Amino acid sequence: MSSQTTTTTRGKVFVTEGDAWVGFYAAYSLIKQGHFTKVLVGVRKERRRDSDLVQQLETMGAEIIEYDPSTTGTGTGGGSNWAQHLAGVQSVVLVPVHDVQHMAKYSINVLKAAEHEQACKHLVLWSAVGAAHTTGGATGDDEAIFRQFHEIEQAVHKCEKLDKWITLRLGFLMQEFFALSSVMQNRGLFPLTTKSGKVAPVDVKDIGRATAKLLAEPNVFDKYHGQTVSLTGTHAHTGPALVEILNATIDTQIQFQEVSLDQMREILGKNDKVDQTEQAIFLGYLCLLKANKLETVTKDLRAILGRDPTDIKAFFQANRDSFRPHRSHAQACALKEARREQQQQQQQQ
Repeated sequence: MSSQTTTTTRGKVFVTEGDAWVGFYAAYSLIKQGHFTKVLVGVRKERRRDSDLVQQLETMGAEIIEYDPSTTGTGTGGGSNWAQHLAGVQSVVLVPVHDVQHMAKYSINVLKAAEHEQACKHLVLWSAVGAAHTTGGATGDDEAIFRQFHEIEQAVHKCEKLDKWITLRLGFLMQEFFALSSVMQNRGLFPLTTKSGKVAPVDVKDIGRATAKLLAEPNVFDKYHGQTVSLTGTHAHTGPALVEILNATIDTQIQFQEVSLDQMREILGKNDKVDQTEQAIFLGYLCLLKANKLETVTKDLRAILGRDPTDIKAFFQANRDSFRPHRSHAQACALKEARREQQQQQQQQ
């Protein structure tokens, strides 16, 4: 029994993209787990100063490593390079570098450095389920981001010097809905690009915990070594069904609205907290949603965690203040409903 909880190492683990919310949750989970003596978190030089995420990780004890994503994996000479950053690191969680044009190129730089670092024995790649839909047919411009995820996956498969690796394909993340919170709060609308397409949202916190467990327990990592594992939520829902769950959970009256991809692009473009890469991933998933390619539900996350993943109702409940319409909108809805009832009564008289 004790072998099931023995950690792989109490050395160093490196997490990329700590200044992006996906990388933040990966680092957060490893720090909370406490099995590594040092959690190194890579962040962009230009994004560190104003990043609340980085400040939070520093407060928790992470060692922040500033990097230039364009540097090569084993480059020498002046400036920083990945070989220096990964020196003595036993494990790497590779969250692809947030750069719409060069995600694959920059992320593979990290991968090459990890492969050449003798101490590095384990790598977990955080990919996307959209990468599964780039083969066997062309994808549109809005799905191009997934071709880069797929390219990174292929590079991982070709690594010969890495001891062990796992590719985790992340499903549509519940936290993506935060990008729509202003529309919900200010207009009382929940926009998506289709009424009928189903999606099984997954909590990125659960994926962080699963990653921490994989790196902590050798027998669990060995079970999934060399595999590409898709992680989704427990149930697939249509957009209107999600709105129904949201309204029942937080006691509000948000309305579902079907929008075009261009309209969604405009909505996301007004949110200054959504970077270009996050917007590209969101739009890519909406294309897959409209094509009915996100309805698959897998059980791997439950198997790794040893429990049911967080469901969407619990997520909405925990984050109700991010979705509940502002009082002014709620009052407007109440007045509209009251006036409608009054008109109906007058018509009946």
